[in-house]
Amino acid sequence: MRIYSIIIHMTEKIFSHTESREGLVNTLKSEHLSEGVKPIMFCVGTPDDFKKDPGPVSKIFRQGNDSTIDNVDFSEGVQEILTKNGFKNPEFESYVISPVDSKDKLSAKFKNCTGVIVSGKDKNSEEFISFLSHQSPEYFLSDDPEFEMFLSDLKEKAIEMKNRCIEGTVDAVILGGNYAVGDEKVDQWNDAQKNKTFREDYFESIQLLVDEMSGILGFEPPIITGPQISLEHGDEEDVYYDNKEKRLYIVKPEVGDSSTESYMAGNIKEQEKKWTADVLAKKAAKIEEVSEMKKKIREKKEKKQAETVYEKIKKLFQ
Repeated sequence: MRIYSIIIHMTEKIFSHTESREGLVNTLKSEHLSEGVKPIMFCVGTPDDFKKDPGPVSKIFRQGNDSTIDNVDFSEGVQEILTKNGFKNPEFESYVISPVDSKDKLSAKFKNCTGVIVSGKDKNSEEFISFLSHQSPEYFLSDDPEFEMFLSDLKEKAIEMKNRCIEGTVDAVILGGNYAVGDEKVDQWNDAQKNKTFREDYFESIQLLVDEMSGILGFEPPIITGPQISLEHGDEEDVYYDNKEKRLYIVKPEVGDSSTESYMAGNIKEQEKKWTADVLAKKAAKIEEVSEMKKKIREKKEKKQAETVYEKIKKLFQ
């Protein structure tokens, strides 16, 4: 079974979700892996959590390049460097797919973007190898040329993994995305139509990735964590994948809600209900917090006014 730990609570939890789609094994229970082969596991926490106890993920916070790590860099001005080093990156803010190799992987600033990690044991070296993708749904869900190019490059890497790896050792997970919760009480904090587009892109992107990976690998990858649903702590997450240990570190702006849960694509509607409930609860708590602050300020002001009046009356009788 897959295990994750929320760093802030320093605990571990085992997920046991419902079965995946008919005809496909339950990958959250690692039924697609040979005996003794551990699945991709993950740790999730805030930047402050990881900075207190960084471990390998400290490399996300360093400046400069590290030749021992594949930096799946989605930032501006690196296309020439990426393509020269075997990455797939057609243009700025499109998608980046790392080479298939035994290096650790990192990628920063998943905002609306989704990602895929595929891992397996190489037939020749018997080392674990992997690739990581970071793609913008806004780019590859828009026009046919971009759509076909992305799918072609993603399939190429997935097929390479399947051909190079020992059967029963290949694992895959999907991550990232932005789900601007669809509720009128929430949409008012941002442009409602823009939120609707984020939601639609998230659903379509997840389904596309699941379908394509399932068709090639023969099993349905789980969505290892849900999308961004934070209202006030930012909407970017960073990831670091320890290739040898098969451990994925996810740095989210906020943890402790349903967005840190794994799920299968068939259960996305159930997860959506949880995301909405969590965001509305956070919003209600924030409103209560602001109301309490205003009350304290008002009481303090009234007390000061009363004291001023008392002092004036006192002086009149002196």
